[in-house]
Amino acid sequence: KNVVEIGFSPKGRYISTWERLVKLADNSAHANLVVWEVATGKELISFTQKSQMNWNVQWTEDESFFSRLVTGEIQFYESKNPEKGVHSRLKTEGIGDFSLSPGKSPSVA
Repeated sequence: KNVVEIGFSPKGRYISTWERLVKLADNSAHANLVVWEVATGKELISFTQKSQMNWNVQWTEDESFFSRLVTGEIQFYESKNPEKGVHSRLKTEGIGDFSLSPGKSPSVA
């Protein structure tokens, strides 16, 4: 793979990787942001992430959820079941970046 960026979850159970976006032969884009489980090496979920800026997912301190910024919203996924899709979302028009606060009750800033 052509990984350019790597990010780790707080306890090191998960890793996220980002590659440059590549257009496929059918003009679709490949899933270039991938979340992996470290212990098994299993790919948990992948996304198409056009920009390298703010690419990395953010984790709650206990790693039960991760979040990502997409146009106009922050999406939250359950770490153990990301294939279920978006667990919840926070609509935020015009947002350019965000941060999850550490602790048992994280806040978005």
